[in-house]
This record gives sequence, structure tokens and C-alpha cells, in this order.
Amino acid sequence: MGIRSCFKALLLVFGSNLLVAHAKCCPNNEEFKECGTACEPNCNNTNPQVCTEQCILNVCQCKQGFFRNSAGNCVDSCYGEPCGDNEERLNSSSICEPTCDDRNPVCILIAVQDVCRCVKGYIRQYANGPCIPTRECPPPIPDTCETKQCPPGTICQQDEVFCKRPPCPAPPPRCVRARNCNGIRCRPGYTCQMIVPPCLPDIQCPPPFPECVPIFSPDPRRG
Repeated sequence: MGIRSCFKALLLVFGSNLLVAHAKCCPNNEEFKECGTACEPNCNNTNPQVCTEQCILNVCQCKQGFFRNSAGNCVDSCYGEPCGDNEERLNSSSICEPTCDDRNPVCILIAVQDVCRCVKGYIRQYANGPCIPTRECPPPIPDTCETKQCPPGTICQQDEVFCKRPPCPAPPPRCVRARNCNGIRCRPGYTCQMIVPPCLPDIQCPPPFPECVPIFSPDPRRG
């Protein structure tokens, strides 16, 4: 057994007040953290990618380069460690693992070694979650103009699809430049007006475009 990491009790005297900081001892290969991560690396997931920003107060966690195994100990190698249900251990794998919400994640070309991944036919239900049959993933929520948020001056447009046999795949909605004030929502105190851009008489002028302007604000460019 190696020497455990301990923080001895400290006596702090402020005037007539006596403050005692209790000792905190951590097992081998662990260290005490006042604000530890909620996603400690373990042998099932040696490199968690998605984690809450909320920390765990006053906790012992594995030192850097160590991982918590199934026995609850911090080890520097997970070789031979069992994986979770419907998982298998791979010598090398992509740092990004598909989930029900993201079947084809965009990932940097970095591999992780000795890591647990879902077996064939299974997928992570969510990031760092359990492996479930791919067929049990909930159907994706289609992106529509009702949910898509477009920048100011643009509107959502979803093209029609012509196909011989339904169901027809719906094209993804896209934000396009608005040609009139229909569908333009302005913040309180503003209204939509068609703006005539300045141009030279001998040059073909661009068409007017909608823009949110302050109410009762005179503008000679308005059409």
C-alpha cells in the first residue's frame, strides 16, 4: 500500500474565533478537489466529452492519467476491465461516439486507446449513456420552419418535393433573404419598411428590401 494523500487539520485563529479545517484523506492515486468534475474518467469512458459545468464539492478523484475501474480504484490502465452492458473494449476508437441524437458526429481525427464502445447493432442513447438497440432510438424531430430561427431580414423557406411514391422526404428548411415585409417580425418599437437602396440612374438599381426601422423615424430611403 502506498502513502495516501491527506490534508491535515488546520487551526486558524481569527480574534476569539477558532476555525478547524478537518483532515481529508484520499486513497491511492487519488487527490482531493474542492470542486471536482461531475464526469470523472473511468474505464468505461476514459475521455468524457460532454459534461455539466456543475462541480462536485470536496471529493476525492483520480489523479490525471488514472481512471476509476469497476472495483472503484484509480488505475493507470484499464486492460482486462469489463465493459458495461452491450459494450466491448476496443484497442483504439474515434474520440467521438455516435448517439441517438447524432448518428454521424463531426469529429477531429484523434483516437482514444483502450476504450469501451457499443457493440454492433447498438448505439449510445445519449452522450455517456447506456448502449441500446439502434432500432429503439426515438424518431428524430424534423426541422421545420416552425422551429427554425432565422436571422433578421430573412425568412424561413421550405421547398416542395415532388415524388412518385409517398412518404416524400422533406427538404431541410433554409433561411432566405426576404423580398417583402410578409413574415418579418420586428422587436417592440420597430416596424418593417421596404428600403430603396441608393443607386446611380445609369446603373441598374437593386430591388428594395425589407428592414426593421424605428417607428415614426423618417427615412427618405423608404419606399
